[in-house]
Amino acid sequence: MALTPIGKVSLNGLIDEVAQFTFNLAAGITASDVGKAVTLDATAANTVKLAGDADLILGRLEVVEVRTQEGTAVGTISVRGGMKFAVNPNATASSPDETPAPGDYISGATNNASAKGFVQKASTGNTVVTRWVVVEVLDAGANVIALGL
Repeated sequence: MALTPIGKVSLNGLIDEVAQFTFNLAAGITASDVGKAVTLDATAANTVKLAGDADLILGRLEVVEVRTQEGTAVGTISVRGGMKFAVNPNATASSPDETPAPGDYISGATNNASAKGFVQKASTGNTVVTRWVVVEVLDAGANVIALGL
């Protein structure tokens, strides 16, 4: 359990090092995507891509390593723990029902500019299979802490 400076309990940053794995990264993922939600890319083995609308979240991208000589990029993905995710910035303005609250399950989201890697409240059909549940809302709803179960 982590305590914030004012003594409030938070699960933010509780990383399970045993649950961090290396995956190939889909084309276009760069170091600026660290911290974003990822999902499995079904077009290639052992590969992740940024999570888009209603995608099931595998975990959060922690590290990007570009292997120039091999012509590939790999990344470390945390698949369990207390993770901070950015909420789709358009969720509150366009669809308040997509804004997650504590106890809600989350899935991938794409903002109005087609940027992926955000999260939103999972639709009713996805709550059966998603394993990320919101435990804390931060920054007036701009970010959430979700626990990977």
